Amino acid sequence: MPTKTRVTLLFFNASHDWGLDKLSYSNGAAYADMDGDGDLDLVVNNIDSEAFIYQNNSREKGKSNFLNVTLKGEKGNLSGIGSKVTIWTGKDPQYAELSVVRGFQSSVDPVVHFGIGDKKQIDSLEVVWPGGKSQKLYKIKANKRLVLNQKKAIEPGKSVLPKPQQSYFTDITNHLNLDFKHSEGNFVDFKQTATMHKMLSKSGFVIATGDVNGDGLEDIFAGGSYRAGKPTIFLQKAGGHFEKRIVSQDSLHENTAAVFLDADKDGDLDLLVSNGGNELPVTEKAFYKVQLYLNNGTGNFQPARNTALPELSLSSSCIVTNDFDKDGDLDIFIGGRSIPGKYPLPASSYLLRNDSKGGEPHFTNVTSEFCPELLDIGMVCSALWADINQDGFDDLVLVGEWMPIRIFENKKGRSLHSQKAANGLNQFTGWWNSLAASDFDHDGDIDFIAGNEGLNTFYRASQKEPIKIVAKDFNGDGTFDPLMGYFIQGKRYPSVPRDALNQQVIQFRRKFPHYADYAKVTFDELLSNEELKGAHSAEATYLQSAYIENTGNGNFMVHALSVEAQKSPVFGIVTGDVNADGHQDVVLTGNFYPNEVNMGRQKASTGLLLLGNGKGDFKSVSCSESGLMIQGDARKSTFFKGANQGKWLLTAINSGPIQINKLNIVKTK
Repeated sequence: MPTKTRVTLLFFNASHDWGLDKLSYSNGAAYADMDGDGDLDLVVNNIDSEAFIYQNNSREKGKSNFLNVTLKGEKGNLSGIGSKVTIWTGKDPQYAELSVVRGFQSSVDPVVHFGIGDKKQIDSLEVVWPGGKSQKLYKIKANKRLVLNQKKAIEPGKSVLPKPQQSYFTDITNHLNLDFKHSEGNFVDFKQTATMHKMLSKSGFVIATGDVNGDGLEDIFAGGSYRAGKPTIFLQKAGGHFEKRIVSQDSLHENTAAVFLDADKDGDLDLLVSNGGNELPVTEKAFYKVQLYLNNGTGNFQPARNTALPELSLSSSCIVTNDFDKDGDLDIFIGGRSIPGKYPLPASSYLLRNDSKGGEPHFTNVTSEFCPELLDIGMVCSALWADINQDGFDDLVLVGEWMPIRIFENKKGRSLHSQKAANGLNQFTGWWNSLAASDFDHDGDIDFIAGNEGLNTFYRASQKEPIKIVAKDFNGDGTFDPLMGYFIQGKRYPSVPRDALNQQVIQFRRKFPHYADYAKVTFDELLSNEELKGAHSAEATYLQSAYIENTGNGNFMVHALSVEAQKSPVFGIVTGDVNADGHQDVVLTGNFYPNEVNMGRQKASTGLLLLGNGKGDFKSVSCSESGLMIQGDARKSTFFKGANQGKWLLTAINSGPIQINKLNIVKTK
């Protein structure tokens, strides 16, 4: 199926086209208008050879106009270093901050240079000097060198610029002072499996919301972490402050999913918590068990009897509830994230039917009966229930790692059937992390937003050049060995560094004794056909976070979200009408720190607001306009009813706090 992709802010290799593809060992570069023709020439310093001087021919081609701004500052900063200059040509602004430093022993001329293409005039220019003084000029002719003097600047507070619009969100985390900070354990997955590309033990903590004491105010549950934190409830009080209560003294589990539901039908919300991670082997069943806590009506919880739940042990990712059989009570789906120590083998997910009677909670594992395919469906990361075909029964939608988006049709509450026929989704296998549903285009059916790995990574994937992983115990030492490869300039190479490969499969030390030997081998040459017998394999063909449009009749179309949404992996997706224009908007949160060292931290996201237009299109909002500055290793986000019926955005920060942003009432233009 076709996809719709934004191309702004993306990069391509222009070295050959620009004449900059000469090989060298360079350690510094600087630019200046060396021939005085109005474009910037380039000087590159080389080790043990002459420097390169590249003449810029843009002006000679006659299609490039410019403006140079020289700043005359006051005593102590005569060049005006740190001044901020913005120009406007039509609706298009350009911004530059004067800094002469350009890397190791390299600096540039203290001039702010703007290229303006075929424009002949700058409509307006504003400079903000260090200290806050500013000045603004209008209708400046192109191709000139403008000199501005700080002595003519206006004092702060006297600027004629319009007052900034109120942002959509305000960070109130410190104001509320929620007494919680997540602590992650010191377990390192790479010591157990050196060839993994990321850690599964640091997936973050779960948050869930609900009114647990019946006072009309929503409360917050924050999950515990293995040996570093306990599951905790925060009871909201009038005025917006919170009372902290420990749900359980248990700190020997990694809480990865939770949901509030009335399991014993006594009118209050009970708490179901599942565990996950990668710290202990799969044989440690108690570590990966599912626990139900019963509420006494006042927000105090006690573990339910062992008979309440079937014997389940899984490293889970999500819990979603739904009355899938329409008998008046909530049933449960629990998503299996991984098999500890067996990455990336498909994990088991489970469907639990609510058979509670007489005030005693009881859930029955009906997976084999209702949907046996769930028992090895894959590495599920997120799930939701939604009536895709509008038959009155909610269907189950799953996303996960090395998986396409999967839809299981609810057959009138009697079974769930996988949609294996072509529906526009099956070919988009990815590293999907999150999922949200709404009717984004106002056509009466359910669409989705799906969070993926993004494009700010050295991994690339397409249907023609997929990322591939193969895994088994290749050397018979009792350890499962995942080996991954991805394409670089048309050939697929191993992604695993040689040192990590040798640590995982010691026999490779003899096969590739030198780094140069390993650098030449392709992924297909890494293992023989005999070695690959019985190995599990999977591919990823699509890494972009996307809007999934429901086009009707069981068909979908995948549209990549804007490039701003591809800066980091997306783990949190929240939908709602943020700007009160009647259309559904989207907030994305993410980042991922615990990657292997060659990849490093993915930390480019600060939270992104996407404003919907009701037609399936979304506009990215800058952080200054949105007010979102969600830094850190962000995971799940959710909307929450706060003080005075306010709408708050909660975000779980791994090894950090729960960040809280209040939604402001902002009038749309």
